[in-house]
Amino acid sequence: MRRQIAALLLGCLLLVSGTIYLVVKGLPLLLSGVVGLVPLSLEDRLGEAIAAGIAKQDSLCDEPDTRALMAAIVKRLEAASPPSPYRFEVRVVRNPQVNAMAAPGGHIIVFSGLIDRMDNPEQVAAVLAHEMQHVVQRHSMKGIVR
Repeated sequence: MRRQIAALLLGCLLLVSGTIYLVVKGLPLLLSGVVGLVPLSLEDRLGEAIAAGIAKQDSLCDEPDTRALMAAIVKRLEAASPPSPYRFEVRVVRNPQVNAMAAPGGHIIVFSGLIDRMDNPEQVAAVLAHEMQHVVQRHSMKGIVR
């Protein structure tokens, strides 16, 4: 009788452990597959809505020099990267936070506090390259699906 109970408990333990493993390892793989089904046009519209909500018109650093610098950096990064289906758009927001974020569809938001802390354009380029990879790897879309 004790052996049967021990075998039953061991079986239950294996079943629970297997279930936990599948949820922890299998669910992210499944969700990655689901993200692959999201059309880029939908991803772009979603990212535009998110970016517009964060980078409200009255908080944008919309100076031509800033826009030109960001566009030039993105253009150089794109030229040095493998082809991507994304059209990257960088918005700089007046905000003292030292931060940047990538929204779905190629929309990148950089807070002015981060730019103020940078010593040269190469440091800004490093941040933009990092955020561009979040877009290409679809990290925000995976997070939304999760």
